Amino acid sequence: GLILDRSGQNIAFTVAGLAVFGLTLAFIAAWFLGRALTDARWGRSGGALVGALAGGIFAVGAAMSLAAASIFAFIRV
Repeated sequence: GLILDRSGQNIAFTVAGLAVFGLTLAFIAAWFLGRALTDARWGRSGGALVGALAGGIFAVGAAMSLAAASIFAFIRV
């Protein structure tokens, strides 16, 4: 869609979609952080480790998505 659409709005929609996706991934990463901390407090090391790993993966995805959104926003300007 980014390559084939010639209406001029494709970059704007891509930036908006990536920003929303990045924020959603950041909220999921924060949820996993809270979950991992709760599991660690209760002594469940397996759940804490899995939650920390999943939260880290979601945090990296959020960072990449927001970075892509900012790069596409600079292209638009």
